[in-house]
Amino acid sequence: MGKRRLSISMTILGAGIDTQWKAYRHGIVRGGRKSLIKRKAVPPRLTDMKQRKAIVEYLVTALSGWRLSKFEYEAPCRTALRQAFCMQGHGWEASDREATLLVEEGLKRLGYARPSWEEGQRFFTQSPDRCGWCHGPIDPDERTVAQRFCCADCARMALAACDRRNRAHDGTSNIMQNAYKLIWRDMQEPRACIVCDKVFKPGHKDATCCSSACAAQRSIQLRKAAGFKFRPALMNCEECGTSFKPGKLQSRFCSASCAGTASNRKLVESLAHERRTCRHCGTTFTPVKTNSCFCSERCIKADYEVRKWEQEQVEKTEYLSDPKANERSITISGFDSLVPS
Repeated sequence: MGKRRLSISMTILGAGIDTQWKAYRHGIVRGGRKSLIKRKAVPPRLTDMKQRKAIVEYLVTALSGWRLSKFEYEAPCRTALRQAFCMQGHGWEASDREATLLVEEGLKRLGYARPSWEEGQRFFTQSPDRCGWCHGPIDPDERTVAQRFCCADCARMALAACDRRNRAHDGTSNIMQNAYKLIWRDMQEPRACIVCDKVFKPGHKDATCCSSACAAQRSIQLRKAAGFKFRPALMNCEECGTSFKPGKLQSRFCSASCAGTASNRKLVESLAHERRTCRHCGTTFTPVKTNSCFCSERCIKADYEVRKWEQEQVEKTEYLSDPKANERSITISGFDSLVPS
């Protein structure tokens, strides 16, 4: 009888050890389904809701004073917060994690979004009239709308290079989509343009014209056949009398300069009988603009100097009343009263 009890006890003990080993090796079964993912415990925060709110408010003020980049003060704020938490006795890793979360919350409050993957590529800032792979000029006669490569070979090499660098983004980038289109066009059968009879490879299956110029000419032909009105071939400028080709049906001037001259002359004529008082010297004058407040450039500059001096006096008074108002450096001292001990 004793041997039987001992055998049962050893069986139960062995089953317990076996179950623990399976749980360690293959995961724990919960709700009838095996969970193979070992969940890490979420580390506790070093601050409560009220303290985080106060720190984030301070961070919003500090981060919003950038000059060159929206993320200019991200690193100083994170460093100062981490140092402040470490000085209160917290570990470096926990302090850095808490500082990172607080700074990210401040950036999110301000609405600062980081650049996308595509904006960080060299194609994003490259000139559209240069090939995205060999940087050579693209023939304007053969270039279509939004074409970024000079030939199909360059497009293929760019696709291969992008696929090696980052497979996750090669299908979503606009430049890579352009490469796909150029390669597809190179594989199509040539056809003749219905306007100039030039043989070309279409960019899409319904293309009938070889270039944007021929497409515009075809549009004009269709509109003429439908009875649309068109602008005259040549007309005289109302300001200088020069003959020019109008860009719109209601065009009246040959250039923006002539249009501005005519508009200014009309404005001066409308203000010729109006009298105003100079804001600086009090002299009565005839305005040349609708918002004219001074009689001359000398009065404009003198009034500016007066307002500049008054502003400097106000800033000087504020500085004397609060010596720390002009400090822009972000140091650990700024978080001493906010970080809990």
